[in-house]
Amino acid sequence: MFGMSTETTGVSTVPVEYERIIREFQDRGIIWLLESAANLRELVRLLARELAEQLDFTRATPINRSLIPDDIHQREAAEQKALFDALRQAVPQSFREEVEEMIMSSAQAWKAEGQAEGLAKGRAEGRVEAFMELLECRFGSVPEQLIAAVKVLPPERLKELTKQVITAQSLADLHLE
Repeated sequence: MFGMSTETTGVSTVPVEYERIIREFQDRGIIWLLESAANLRELVRLLARELAEQLDFTRATPINRSLIPDDIHQREAAEQKALFDALRQAVPQSFREEVEEMIMSSAQAWKAEGQAEGLAKGRAEGRVEAFMELLECRFGSVPEQLIAAVKVLPPERLKELTKQVITAQSLADLHLE
């Protein structure tokens, strides 16, 4: 990706191209850098070539890349708060700002995810309700077992049935039972 140069600056033995990259590495750059065996091998090669030659990087496996557990958004609010409080206390003061940003961005992502799920659920319920009204207008009273069957239909099937209601002569023509 980057051409190697033998030129170095100051006392460092890191090539100039890499000094800039390392110096300007943002936020979660270290996580990205260490998430693949190839990246890890190149980093160790830059810092300690002899050591890099002795290590088997094919055996390197990433482990939890985040301080925040992947399933935290599924945990109870009190447990989330306790985890975040522990995280805040565990990190040095110099990293607190980044931790707060991670917590806020996680919270925003969960809120958006929850809103999307709620919106999808609301739309699905609205489709079922509209379909049930259509059935009642077209055929009169709808049996309870049919109502229960309609509530668990996949959205694609419900959409097909909505079109079929127009030409169906009876509820039986819809093959819902």
